[in-house]
Amino acid sequence: MATQNTTVAQQTPRKVIRAATLNVAMSPDQVYPQQRVRVTLTVVNTGNVPITGVSTTDRLPQGFTYVTGSANGSPDLVSKTPTVNSHGALVWNFKTLAPGKQASVWFDLISGEGVTGTRCTVALLDPVGIHGVQGSACVSVVAKPKPAPKPSPKPLPKPAPKPSPKPVPQPI
Repeated sequence: MATQNTTVAQQTPRKVIRAATLNVAMSPDQVYPQQRVRVTLTVVNTGNVPITGVSTTDRLPQGFTYVTGSANGSPDLVSKTPTVNSHGALVWNFKTLAPGKQASVWFDLISGEGVTGTRCTVALLDPVGIHGVQGSACVSVVAKPKPAPKPSPKPLPKPAPKPSPKPVPQPI
């Protein structure tokens, strides 16, 4: 009598996890008015399935404007030119991100004349099926130091008066 052992492999259904993070950075962390600051947005697929329809919406800090043509990014960035939504925010679109992959965009902003104080950019992540992911970063805009007053030249000392010649006695 022959015996036969049979092993049955049972597959357990994999739980689908759709998750992502958004990291936002600004550099340098302090600028003067009318100076540039670099913003970097990085999306990371932390789930176990690809995420599609990935976009970020970046609300610019008050008093800052986007420097046209300054954007660059990872190969997953669809375009180096953002679209601008009805609120004036920059929208960046990315290709599908595989699990564990990341995509980035970086671009420059310039602070307006007279802008001072702490200014923050807030970015929202909107891949299909994932909501509520946002990030922010801040920069301090400080007033330009006023130039030191030029020292006024010291007046030259007045020359000492020349002694008057002593009168020479005249014969009478």
